[in-house]
Amino acid sequence: MARMHGEGGLDYPDPCAAVGNKRWGTAEITPAERATARADVTCQKSTQLVKV
Repeated sequence: MARMHGEGGLDYPDPCAAVGNKRWGTAEITPAERATARADVTCQKSTQLVKV
C-alpha cells in the first residue's frame, strides 16, 4: 500500500496511516483529503486489502 500511495503522490508508511493524519482534522473536507481518500480506495481495491 505504501508503494501505491507513493505512486499516487502520497507518502504513508502503511495502509492505515492516512486515516490518522492530523491534516484531516478539520470541520470541512478539503480537496487534498478527498484526493487522498480516492487514491486510498483505488489502492485498496487494486491490492484487495479488505480481503486480507
